[in-house]
Amino acid sequence: MVAYLIFDFSKLYDLIEQFKTQYPNVKFVIEQGSPMELSNGLTDDDYDLVLNLEDYIPHNNKIKTSLFKSNNLQVAIQNNHKLATKKEIKFSDLADETLILIERNKSPLVFDYVINKCL
Repeated sequence: MVAYLIFDFSKLYDLIEQFKTQYPNVKFVIEQGSPMELSNGLTDDDYDLVLNLEDYIPHNNKIKTSLFKSNNLQVAIQNNHKLATKKEIKFSDLADETLILIERNKSPLVFDYVINKCL
């Protein structure tokens, strides 16, 4: 089985465009980093806002979290695969399957999330 793991960031891009339109004088910088780099940058006051997986966000009085979007990780399989009839697939269902992931440098959030769940 080949599994494609996909995050849909279209809502994020729409919000960024709305923000830029509403606040044209605000400097808006987007940087990519690993989940730990993003969390550390927020804690160290390098960043004002980060989008990160909940597991990587430190829970303390300095940081407030808000759900941006539920993690809708998708697994794509062929119709005739044994898992195709399941309404929901759990990571444990994939124990004997071969997963192909995006390279970590292309999408550290997806990569780290899947590796963490598989461990």
